Amino acid sequence: MSAPIRHVVMLSGGIGSWATAKRVIDEHGPDEVVLLFADTKVEDPDVYRFLDDAVAQLGARIVKVADGRTPWEVFRDRRIIGNTRIAPCSQFLKQIPCRTWLEENTDPAQATVYVGIDWTETHRLPAIQKAYLPWVALAPLCEPPYRDKDQLIAEAEACGLAPPRMYEQGYPHANCGGACVRGGQAQWARLLATNPERFDDEAQQEQALRSHLGKNVAILRDRTGGTTRPLPLIELKARITRGQADHDALATDWGGCGCFTDPAPAGDTMTTTNGQPRPTINGAALLDEVETFHRRFNVFPREAAYVAVALWDAHAHLIDAFDGTARIAFLSPEPGSGKSRALEIIETLTPRAATTVNASPNALFRLVDAPEGPPTLLFDEIDTVFGPKAGDNEAVRGFLNSGYRRGGNSLRCVGEGANQTAGWFSSFCAVAMAGLGSLPDTILTRSVIIRMRKRAPNETCEPYRRRTHEKQGHALRDRLAQWADTVRDQVSDAWPEMPDGVTDRPADVWEPLLAVADAAGGAWPERARAACVELINAAHDSEEASLGIRLLTDLRDKVFCGADRMPTAVILECLLALDDSPWADVDDRPITSRTLAKMLGQYVTPANKPIKPRTFRLPSGTPKGYFAEDLSDAWTRYCPSPPLRSATSKTSATPQVTGGESVADTPTGIRNTPPETATLPLHIAG
Repeated sequence: MSAPIRHVVMLSGGIGSWATAKRVIDEHGPDEVVLLFADTKVEDPDVYRFLDDAVAQLGARIVKVADGRTPWEVFRDRRIIGNTRIAPCSQFLKQIPCRTWLEENTDPAQATVYVGIDWTETHRLPAIQKAYLPWVALAPLCEPPYRDKDQLIAEAEACGLAPPRMYEQGYPHANCGGACVRGGQAQWARLLATNPERFDDEAQQEQALRSHLGKNVAILRDRTGGTTRPLPLIELKARITRGQADHDALATDWGGCGCFTDPAPAGDTMTTTNGQPRPTINGAALLDEVETFHRRFNVFPREAAYVAVALWDAHAHLIDAFDGTARIAFLSPEPGSGKSRALEIIETLTPRAATTVNASPNALFRLVDAPEGPPTLLFDEIDTVFGPKAGDNEAVRGFLNSGYRRGGNSLRCVGEGANQTAGWFSSFCAVAMAGLGSLPDTILTRSVIIRMRKRAPNETCEPYRRRTHEKQGHALRDRLAQWADTVRDQVSDAWPEMPDGVTDRPADVWEPLLAVADAAGGAWPERARAACVELINAAHDSEEASLGIRLLTDLRDKVFCGADRMPTAVILECLLALDDSPWADVDDRPITSRTLAKMLGQYVTPANKPIKPRTFRLPSGTPKGYFAEDLSDAWTRYCPSPPLRSATSKTSATPQVTGGESVADTPTGIRNTPPETATLPLHIAG
């Protein structure tokens, strides 16, 4: 049996990790030491030469591990370009392969891990040691005798070892051939000077991935002029060539590199405690809980709506990471469809939630520009802002129209009397809306639309009690905020892959929600894209529904009267013949087939499709008309109880129900599911 491994040095190929290995071997001898090297496949050729020479000089065994991908392949797989803030190449090409080897070959109770930071980086050691748990992690160069990099290079040369050439070329490290994405403008300018072919290759890789992602992202950032924007490598080269580069950045912006010494990304499960995954915030499980919370109190018309609303709640916690925000709108043709309840639940789950029915534009602008950060605005009765009786609300409409994107500002006067000055106020914030009827196209096309319906008799949900349930929602809200902090860097540069056919404005709406789903993982990326397609396809404007209930009721009780289908011409004739009916004067003229189709089109069939006329065959021809089965779901949800029939009627009487509840002789199936399971509970695998 081989002796247990007691000392593992994380060997990067730089002078610091060599000096660390030398101190460990000087103390413990080479036989109990393993030098662990993770190959990124993009190191400078001289680094591999240095490794061979160092292993021969140190006399210890080297173990090489590799993921097999290059950094650019990782970036393409993760749909992100690495930079100083987030570099998934460190995690997947070095940390995970080394962690896997440690778990398979060492006992944390017997083995110690060593990293190559020195005494100038002692402040990083506690986080590094926490990340390597349950192994003990030490940094020998943080202890006396203290040596700087030049002294370590001289020490290597005294041992007959030529350091990596990158130090002679002026790099502060020897990682990734001078193309570490954590490096700043100074590092990349050095690469352009010392290895222009490698620089051009990296620039081409960056441009190819930028095109693939379709987003203006880059490794570097330009901070001149008081603003921050992406700085592609090809542009950096052009600036250097023209003599227009930021000379301070070229001299001082080296960035930082430390793949072995940086803790695993927050929220990751790489580190372990007592051999088990360390407790972290599981984004997928947390979103499952948010969805379950909504299902307790809301009955949405589609399964996709639960997915979208849960993602929207989470996106509100990450509003600062996105260029745009999706509005979400709960609309219905009639009151009592659960719209306000949906906003109440969202209020408990989102940051700095502020519910309003009638706020002045000046109050809204100041609320968004408050020092504590933008609110999550919840507009109930949005029809009072956009509906036919909205009145003079143009400023509020402008606020909502502009605030969907970062940089959306409005110019307002500040001060009193003659001392007023002009000032810009931001309107960028997350907004949820609820109202009757529809919204202007400028709002609809920037919103996730949830067409609410009255609950059918077989659809039940738990009563919401603010005193009890608000605390439960706030607990979920606080956990969402904690999780958002762990993925903010990831989503800020993410450009999620869109489902086929989703482009332009719908893609802008769904981008932040899909980014949240991708960050959460689990089943959420797939569910989010399915919901995206379903809700985009289902989104359609509907006309004002003030006559909708009357139309549905008249069709059921005075036109169809038990028939299974009815030609449009017959329907119109029956409606116009009704005494005291509004159908002879709809928009100043008798109801027409076009008006009938438009009014019925805002309601849906039991299959959740808009009600439309269909062609059917009669002995006299093939007219267009409507089927009772298509109208049955709307009759069940929106119409009052049918008139009581006599005891001798062939159909039994249906008891009258008070309180405005919709009833029918037999509840229709909802979303093509049996009545008793029309709204399914969420099942979480565990």
